Amino acid sequence: MQAMVKICDGADARTLSGDGFAYIAPEFAVVYRNNSVSAFLDVLRANYKTVLTLVGEDYFSALALAYLDKYPASQRSLVGYGKDFDHIIDAHSGAHNLAYLSSFAKLDRAWTLAHTAADTQVHSMDMLQEFAGSGGDLERYHLRLKPDVNLVHNDWPVFALWSNLRDDTDLGGGDLEKNTEYILVWRRGLEVVYRVLKPGELAFLQALQNGDTLGLATVACLGTAPETDMGVLLDGMMAAGIFMKQDGGAHA
Repeated sequence: MQAMVKICDGADARTLSGDGFAYIAPEFAVVYRNNSVSAFLDVLRANYKTVLTLVGEDYFSALALAYLDKYPASQRSLVGYGKDFDHIIDAHSGAHNLAYLSSFAKLDRAWTLAHTAADTQVHSMDMLQEFAGSGGDLERYHLRLKPDVNLVHNDWPVFALWSNLRDDTDLGGGDLEKNTEYILVWRRGLEVVYRVLKPGELAFLQALQNGDTLGLATVACLGTAPETDMGVLLDGMMAAGIFMKQDGGAHA
């Protein structure tokens, strides 16, 4: 980052060279002199922790500056900035040659959204049983996902590596082979948690996310994975605390 320091000190970016700096276009680099831009770059570094770890400070700065140029901040708040960072990563895949990098970015984004989402009360299994016990029709029941719940569909199976990087543990070895992976990222209490989803689980949650009833979501799940035990699935998801408490009008 010595090149960045020199730019902040007033040097002409076009006269600088060095490892990693070749990726940074001069018209992007000079904006480091602007304190507000520097603040946005700091937010991107914080919001995309694993991407930063994988590519290093210099190249991440190049991607961040390219992102800021294409997607200038439209709100005063810095919270959650970086919505389309994975698009910039894919657009520069020819330079970084890491086809799976945007998959890490999607998971980083989901972590940030879960971390910053509004607090809500959790829907419990007792509430569902009470509704059924009072004669309610469970097939017409609407379960709502909490605001902190995020469903991530990736083309590369990076979850194990990503979770190790998020938790600051050993990255581990092994080559990645392209393969679809579905991840659930949500907040339980003050902690952001995550796990891999089975195809049937994803179909169930996507249906609920789209506003379908519990009955239709069950049909979607069993249509994708007929072997699914719906009682076990629903009990596990209730225990995980991914549904939000709602008023009676939401059940019809």
